[in-house]
Amino acid sequence: MEVVKWLIEEAGALVGLEDGDGETALHKASLKGHAEVVEYLIGRGAEIDGADADGWTVSLLPFLLFSEMTLISHFS
Repeated sequence: MEVVKWLIEEAGALVGLEDGDGETALHKASLKGHAEVVEYLIGRGAEIDGADADGWTVSLLPFLLFSEMTLISHFS
């Protein structure tokens, strides 16, 4: 968390910067379950409805993760 704060507050990293797949730090933190980072990024103005290149928004990511986990457990 301290690294994220330093990157944004000291190094001037842009909260909404997208990678080649259209994912932002908020997408990545959400996918990895880093709730504290998600809360911080939203507090710093991260766009929660911004879609990545596949059309997934941060608000849809929990559904995606639940769906994948259900499929994995079903076929295991």
